[in-house]
Amino acid sequence: MSAPERGLFAQLVGYIGQVSTTLGMSDTDRVELERVAQDLHAEATSENPEPGRLRQYATQLKDKLLEAGTTIAATMGVQMADQAMAVLV
Repeated sequence: MSAPERGLFAQLVGYIGQVSTTLGMSDTDRVELERVAQDLHAEATSENPEPGRLRQYATQLKDKLLEAGTTIAATMGVQMADQAMAVLV
């Protein structure tokens, strides 16, 4: 996996960190969203990231963002997750 491809996942994780408190989620859901983002970051920055795990974590983030509602912040996060996962195909 190239550095630019890893960068898409890093951008997604950074974005989640910026917007997680603005999504109107319960504290429990927000903490879970942030935990999954940390897992994704760890995998994306590992020596040999596993595409299946990257897809799993990105999908979990996307699902949690969709549960958060249709805010612009959530919608942008979903789009970023889709873009990141597109490099895995």
